Amino acid sequence: MATTPVGLVNSSDVEERYVLDTIAIGTGGYGKVRQGEDKILQRKIAVKTLDPVWAAADDEDKERFKREARTLAKLNHPNIPAIYVVVYTDERFEIVFQFVEGSTLRSILTEGSVGVQECKTWFDQLASALQHAHERGIIHRDVKPENMIVSPDQKHCYLVDFGIALSQEEIQRLTGSDNWIGTPGYMAP
Repeated sequence: MATTPVGLVNSSDVEERYVLDTIAIGTGGYGKVRQGEDKILQRKIAVKTLDPVWAAADDEDKERFKREARTLAKLNHPNIPAIYVVVYTDERFEIVFQFVEGSTLRSILTEGSVGVQECKTWFDQLASALQHAHERGIIHRDVKPENMIVSPDQKHCYLVDFGIALSQEEIQRLTGSDNWIGTPGYMAP
């Protein structure tokens, strides 16, 4: 029997184990996120997919998506969704991770004001998540309200979308001084 590296599974195994919604709950520059259910563990999941454009993606886009999976796998923090499984084939690439119920901070701010205590709680949680990542040499590089999910009870805030995150070594190797990546309004000067 052939073995599969830990965290990597065959696409047929995923199709048998997970039921996914057809409508994306989030989209970004490098993929879409759909909600689903793990039939075995009976829990909600989220799946980030670079499919169907995966086959047409260039090597740089594929490497960026693989890097996100490796980055998430290094992190274990209550305010960063946990990664469960990675599916990587010639036709598709998917990251299966913890589903976080809630709304983006952007949508909450659009609806109205937020109390000081909630802001303090969320700030503390996000700062802790960023510190956790930084202690592991990972820089998120796209911290913005769209990448923060607030729980329905507004007691928890999660940092999501590590799609352009890099380690210190990768930053020096991959990002030249005249290359910009991220959301301009939220980039460090």
